[in-house]
Amino acid sequence: MEYKGFAQRLKGLMNDKDIKNQKQLAEWLGVSTSIVSEWLRAEKIPSHETAIMITNKFSCSLDWLMTGKGSKTPDKKTIDPFYAMYLELPEKHRLAVQNLVKALSETQEPKKTLLTTVREGGLTLAHEPDSETYERMANKK
Repeated sequence: MEYKGFAQRLKGLMNDKDIKNQKQLAEWLGVSTSIVSEWLRAEKIPSHETAIMITNKFSCSLDWLMTGKGSKTPDKKTIDPFYAMYLELPEKHRLAVQNLVKALSETQEPKKTLLTTVREGGLTLAHEPDSETYERMANKK
């Protein structure tokens, strides 16, 4: 694995997303600034799991990120159809989906969490329940 190539591609992705520095990238990815520094100095590469997370955040292909080969953007024929739709969303909607999935994974009350997250995020369900149904669902244990 060529660490220098990975570092150059990561810097390019940072530039594409207008991420100005290592601290900003570390916060956005949820990793330490020291590990980001090691990546950008071409001293280390991320673990497989972290590389996948990076590709999800930057909407790039894993093969391209790690090797420089193939297309920069993921081939939609080889990825999950749901993920392909996710990649088409504007950044603010992707963040809303990420927040929703995180909230749902951390709760014992998924219906209440779903409805609260949708309302707080300013999103609308295709068939949003009326206030009576919402209250009934939110109070159901």
